Amino acid sequence: MKASLPLSEQQRIAQFVGSDPLPCRLKTRFIKTLRPLMGHTFSLVRRTPELVYISDNIARGGNWLYLWARAYTDRAETPSQPSYLLHAQGMQPWIEEFPALADLTMPTEKFSFFQRRASGLPNDVENHFFPGQLNAFIKDCLLSSEVFNHHLENVRPNIMEDTVVLSIRRGDYYSVPFINARYGIDTVGYVRQAVHLLQQEVTPSNFVVVSDEPQWCAENLAFLADIAPVSFDKGPGGMFEDLAKMAAARWLILTNTTFGYWGGYIAQARSQAQVFVPDIHEYDPVADISVTALGSVRPRPHSASFTAVHHPERKNWITGHTQ
Repeated sequence: MKASLPLSEQQRIAQFVGSDPLPCRLKTRFIKTLRPLMGHTFSLVRRTPELVYISDNIARGGNWLYLWARAYTDRAETPSQPSYLLHAQGMQPWIEEFPALADLTMPTEKFSFFQRRASGLPNDVENHFFPGQLNAFIKDCLLSSEVFNHHLENVRPNIMEDTVVLSIRRGDYYSVPFINARYGIDTVGYVRQAVHLLQQEVTPSNFVVVSDEPQWCAENLAFLADIAPVSFDKGPGGMFEDLAKMAAARWLILTNTTFGYWGGYIAQARSQAQVFVPDIHEYDPVADISVTALGSVRPRPHSASFTAVHHPERKNWITGHTQ
């Protein structure tokens, strides 16, 4: 099967927000309209035992991990029908960091028309996975990595018993209006409230901030230094060192980012970590609602063991409106 040309970062975001050229938007809409009918028709001939998950173009590491976890748990439930995640541009660093993911990944050159496939994002961690399944994936596929364990060892001197690690997402959450309207929380207000709640349980020895915009954090979260020493430094190990810092911590404050959530899942799989998160992950401006798990106020990617941080004035962290 011939692989399509990789998307640039600009094309990836444009496709997600619907700002790509009109012919592309019409093609995407046409495909989405026909997909249910096409899927039913193709299912009559796609009968191989393998099931291949296909990620959206907008997906990156945090989202891919949900799909790799789904493929892993599928195999545990039905070993005779192995599941895979189709390889996509940008996955290779993750596979190199966590070699066990290679076995769960379908190379594009081996992907055929006749293989069963599935799409969507299984990120409702309390409903898409049975108890213990996510931890089993983490232990077998992530914590088994010698490369990642090396990162854990490297960060250990700066992550102590009462260290608080903060994961701050910026980037396109704030630079792209469409994405900002859905995900852009009041970061400063949220961090202040989360720290206030956390201080009722522990006296921080130091803060370690991981972010895609450390300079912004240094300028806007400087108040943390009034409580304890704080580090905004970006380590030489890149994003996997950031992930290791979260995984090694017992106290975490996360913004609404899947990368951060995985830091929380791994930390809780390793120890009794306390994880603070905003009480919202995504806002739907059209429906004017927070996107949550079915029949629940819990955001889909939030573990039930996470501590939800509510706005002190009962406002929505994204819109600023009173709820």
